[in-house]
Amino acid sequence: MLLLDENDVSSVLDMPSTIRQLESAFQEMGKGKATTPPRFRMAVPNSFGTIRLMAAALQDSRISGTKVLAGTAGHREAERTYFLLLLFDYEDGSIKCVMSASRLTQLRTGAVSAVATKYLARKDSRTLGVIGAGIQGQGQAEAICTVAHVEGGFVYDLEMSKAKALAKSVRDRYGVGLEVVENVGAAAKADILSTATTSTLPFLTSSMVKPGTHINAIGSNLPSRKELDVSLLKAAKVVVDSRDQALEESGDLEPVRVGTLPRETLYAELAEVVSGKMPGRKSNSEITIFKSVGLALQDVAAGELAYLQARKLGKGRTLTL
Repeated sequence: MLLLDENDVSSVLDMPSTIRQLESAFQEMGKGKATTPPRFRMAVPNSFGTIRLMAAALQDSRISGTKVLAGTAGHREAERTYFLLLLFDYEDGSIKCVMSASRLTQLRTGAVSAVATKYLARKDSRTLGVIGAGIQGQGQAEAICTVAHVEGGFVYDLEMSKAKALAKSVRDRYGVGLEVVENVGAAAKADILSTATTSTLPFLTSSMVKPGTHINAIGSNLPSRKELDVSLLKAAKVVVDSRDQALEESGDLEPVRVGTLPRETLYAELAEVVSGKMPGRKSNSEITIFKSVGLALQDVAAGELAYLQARKLGKGRTLTL
């Protein structure tokens, strides 16, 4: 069994290779060759603690694994999450790798937005807007700058220091200037927009967004979290990572869950678009949304890539249980 710590994983995974790996995984999912059941969540009694388990298997790639999350996710005043990924031998179920998965989670979350952007954004998109400049907002900027021809854009965060830090990072790494703005509306002028907040109230409305915008909405991964106003859901083509999981977990989709909007509001799953079963963007005037809550498919696919690279480069430690 191979043990990979956070430094090992960070040294063998990068955004471009993770994007390619996830695009392949979603193609496999679109062919009906992936199993990724709803995640298990448990609140730790009398505390802010939560435990989540999520598993997936890809038949053609012969990959299977489970991610464990524990911590206080969802409580801004005391938020801390620990990520651990286990990869199993596809045939006999033995553990072949255990790895720390914090950077992996950031990479795979950004990478799936990059895949969605490739299929849903206008090809002439040149500006990026990031709303929420924390760890996941940083991953969004990294991913979109990797897959799109970004020439400039905007960043907004309630904490100005975080927005400035993200703008500096993007300028230093990609030579792209992101203007630090003082409100959501200013950031929403971009061609490609990523929202990565812990907001509990919808803040992005249809009137803020111009025709042809693509939005990656990743912040609302709990029923209590909301970023997208119902007016925007009505105006846009909405693609999700998983219909069932997104409806169960995302506060953004509460209008669909309770029947205010029809289930058909959810146009497709990303795997259907990537595999060619459903067309993506049909015109330059469409507003498209990728509503993501995260799938174990992303974790085990990225984890397998890290495992193979680590073995190739001699990273990690071999243990016997």
